[in-house]
Amino acid sequence: MKKEEKGTIVIISSIAVMILLALGAYFLNDIIVELKIAQSVESAERAYYLAESGINEAIWKLKNDNEWKENFVAGGLNPDGDGNYWNDSFEREMGGGTYEVEIINNDRGRGEIIATAEVPFLGRNARRKIKIMVFRGFESITEDGAIFSGGQGANININHSELTVNKGNLFSTHNLILTHGTVEVHNDEERESLQGKILSGNNFLPNPHSDYQAEAVCSANICDGVCQECPHPKISIPKVDFDSEDSDSFKSRAEVEEMNNNCSILCGNENDGFEECSNNCILSSEEFRNLLWDVGKEGTLILDNEITYVTGPIEVKGGRRLEVGGALISDGTLTVGEKLNWQREGREDEGVSHLEIKEGDPEKPVGILSKRKINFGEFSLKEELNFSGVIYAGDAVNMVSVPQKMNITGGIISRKINLTSLQERLEVTLDNERINYGLGHMINGSVVDPEFSSIIRIEHWEEVY
Repeated sequence: MKKEEKGTIVIISSIAVMILLALGAYFLNDIIVELKIAQSVESAERAYYLAESGINEAIWKLKNDNEWKENFVAGGLNPDGDGNYWNDSFEREMGGGTYEVEIINNDRGRGEIIATAEVPFLGRNARRKIKIMVFRGFESITEDGAIFSGGQGANININHSELTVNKGNLFSTHNLILTHGTVEVHNDEERESLQGKILSGNNFLPNPHSDYQAEAVCSANICDGVCQECPHPKISIPKVDFDSEDSDSFKSRAEVEEMNNNCSILCGNENDGFEECSNNCILSSEEFRNLLWDVGKEGTLILDNEITYVTGPIEVKGGRRLEVGGALISDGTLTVGEKLNWQREGREDEGVSHLEIKEGDPEKPVGILSKRKINFGEFSLKEELNFSGVIYAGDAVNMVSVPQKMNITGGIISRKINLTSLQERLEVTLDNERINYGLGHMINGSVVDPEFSSIIRIEHWEEVY
């Protein structure tokens, strides 16, 4: 081989090696860049979740830390003194990073939480900040709504019905639809905070054949009267602790009453008298159904308990009368008077049924509560219904063709509310204390916040990068 050829091979080999080295360096640099980007993204995600942890800890403190709870509610009362509202802060180290949380009140029971988190990577810090606005309903857990529907996509529908709301608001976080009906919402002159408002987080939709009267209408499509802002569309109905292991749940409280022999259910009628037919506070759906069947047509089942808890649905039909002392709680749907007939065991009973809720101790739970739905039908209420307490359903309250007037002092609360063809006026007068006791948010004079409840509500969430 000639010297010239050998030199050419050496040059080509050197060039190839240099190209390979350059390509290797390029790919190595690309891999390093990708690793840095991955580490940056991972660190940023960790910083975000740390900031979110700080937000959650602050909310927990607002619910459970006595000092924070008291200062948050009272901390907006002195803006004219030194000009400062209540504020507090804390820092934490967690998972190789840190977060700092600050809360600053801008009014009584209302403020901003700011959480800033940092996670070190490659000599620098990934930083994320989250801001939220929170408020606490320290007087009313229904925003002073005597009739309250809460949850996205949930409406109040009023069709061919007459409704009066006293001393509170008619409140829906979605649409409020009024068709061929009359609605009156009256102010409580003794309390400036209650303005007799129709409030809708989305639209208030009265048709031309309806009529309404209120101090103000606040909705996305109508702003009339003393109206500052619409309800936030993400506000949910107050949560109820039906059956958790907590000693404050309705089921736990019923179990204690049963263990202490404080339970009594009476069966009978006005002619033959009454006798005790059960000493339970907790019954299965079948046990409750059997008691109703055994009292017979025109018979009465009297629940003489502070809390009667039924682990399943309840249906009152066939001319039965149900008298509730205290609170009647159902795991399933509670239905009164949707059916006139009841066939069973070769017998058929027919008649209009009736629900009566006794006037109870103002510091005890009174009313009817269901995890699912509460339905009143056209074969319910032989006479006018008057009671002080709460009607609460986790899904919907439906009142269709109810033949008698209903007077409720307390509130009606549900995700959805449908009032259709009410033959007599429905009148609801707000009583926040009755609502608090009825939902288990107050027991023996003390405020109880269910762990999973939305006592602290979020108005606005913002992420800053």
